[in-house]
Amino acid sequence: MEINRTLSNAVCPYFNWDWYNYFTNFNSLNDVAKINSEIFIFSPFDNLIIQRKKLSTFFNFDYQIECYVPASKRKYGYFCLPVFIGNQPVARIDCKAYRKEEKLIVNSIHYEKGIDKKLLQLTDKLNLKLELFAKFNKCKLG
Repeated sequence: MEINRTLSNAVCPYFNWDWYNYFTNFNSLNDVAKINSEIFIFSPFDNLIIQRKKLSTFFNFDYQIECYVPASKRKYGYFCLPVFIGNQPVARIDCKAYRKEEKLIVNSIHYEKGIDKKLLQLTDKLNLKLELFAKFNKCKLG
């Protein structure tokens, strides 16, 4: 198999950066990495999420933690968590952990526009991830 590699300069006008990338041109689709289909539940304070301008620029995802927003103006919930499959935002979940009762309650799930839950098998994947998330919080999904 022949692999062509080149070093090239790229400019990002939005951030006014110059950087160099090492590109590899594969001759077969089998050599290209498969798209990541793992589901991720992020904290609002994760480095990926907290940089709102970059999050919007790179993922076209407008996110705001709403615990500081008056209840009447909240869209998604008090402590809404972004959910991604690979690099695609797919949902926002608002959960509450009741630590004394060791119970995690999902108050709401809001799917992003254009997301086909059936095609992505999102409901099953999200339920499995929520069970792990509950366990991480020393709770049971309730």
